[in-house]
Amino acid sequence: MAELGAFELAQLTKDLDDSKQMIFHQQYQSEKKDPGVAIILALFLFDRFWLGDTALGILKYLTFGACGLWGLIDLFTAKGRCNEYNRRKANELLQALAGTDLNTRGTHPIPTPVAPAPALVPSSAPTIQPVSSSSHISVEQPPPPVSTSLQCKKCGQILDEGATFCGECGAKVVRCKKCGQPLEAGSTFCDECGTQVG
Repeated sequence: MAELGAFELAQLTKDLDDSKQMIFHQQYQSEKKDPGVAIILALFLFDRFWLGDTALGILKYLTFGACGLWGLIDLFTAKGRCNEYNRRKANELLQALAGTDLNTRGTHPIPTPVAPAPALVPSSAPTIQPVSSSSHISVEQPPPPVSTSLQCKKCGQILDEGATFCGECGAKVVRCKKCGQPLEAGSTFCDECGTQVG
C-alpha cells in the first residue's frame, strides 16, 4: 500500500475548517509510524508490537518468527503494514473530526453513515443512584447469579427442577430452604448462600 503523502492528506482535509485541519495534522504527525523503523524492527521480530498487533507479535516472538520464515516475510511486508497503520490512524482522526472515512482507492473522503449505538447496560453491571444533596453516592450491586442447573452432591448428575432423589445414584436430595441448592448429607451450612441448615 502506498504511503499517505502530503497532497493526499491535503485533499482529505480540504473540507475541514482551519482549526480542525491543524488538529488533524498535529495528531497525525504524533501518531504516524515511520516505515523505515518498521523494517528495522522486523529484523528483530518487534515490528508487530510497534504497529499495535500485540497478539501476533507475541506469537511471532515465541516461535522465533516461525523459525525465520515468518520473520523473512514480515521483513518484506513491514513497510506496507506500516503504511496501512498510518492510513487507519488518518481514517480514525478524520472520523473523529468530521465524520468522514478515508477512501483508500481514491484521494477524496467519502461520508460514512454513523448509526447511534444502542445504550446497552449488562444486567450484571452495578446501578448508580443519583447523587443526593449530601454528596453520598450509592451503588446497588445486583443479586448473585442463580445457577439454573442443580447437581447431585454425591455423583455430580444434573438434577431435574424439584427432584427429591437423584435419578443416577438414588441419593436423597436435601435442599437449602433459602436458595434451593442441594445440600450434602450432614452439612451445617449451605455451600451456595451460607444459610445455616436447621
